[in-house]
Amino acid sequence: MTRSQLFRLGVSAIVASACGTSQPAPAPVVARPKAVVTAAPPPPPTSSLQYAYNPVGKRDPFRAPGPAARLSGEAEETPLCSEALCQYKLDELTVVAVMSGDANPAAMVEDRAGMGFLVHRFSKVGKEGGQVTAISRECLTVTAYVSGVDGKARPSRTEMCVRPDQRNAPVLDYLTGKPRP
Repeated sequence: MTRSQLFRLGVSAIVASACGTSQPAPAPVVARPKAVVTAAPPPPPTSSLQYAYNPVGKRDPFRAPGPAARLSGEAEETPLCSEALCQYKLDELTVVAVMSGDANPAAMVEDRAGMGFLVHRFSKVGKEGGQVTAISRECLTVTAYVSGVDGKARPSRTEMCVRPDQRNAPVLDYLTGKPRP
């Protein structure tokens, strides 16, 4: 055997003996604390007054305020919207002008006192909770959902148009000289 072979044999013997004879290290000894004995806490003082919760006249904190009022039999009128035009009925409002031909058409609506309001699509109008769904050349359409006899909500459409005496004169086409439709 050569010297290098003997060296390798010796190293492998040392490694093999070191791997096979290892013993686990002993676990450290931990001192356990002694149990501490304490006196029992004194009982709470007793008083002659006992509190009892009375839920009469109070709402359930785990329910929404709306259904509780309806269950108790109170007839509560809640407005469908809180905008300025929701205070009027549709027959109290008149359409004064319509600005169409734009991506966002608008209309001017007046109440009986002459107060003007600007209305766009999806504006809330009327006490019934209606909403402006369409604005055409001379009219605007207000859609309100009214519950029927069977309890289902059905759309109720109302068209409000500019009065004939307030309509503009026909516009003339300068190329032909005829009125435009």
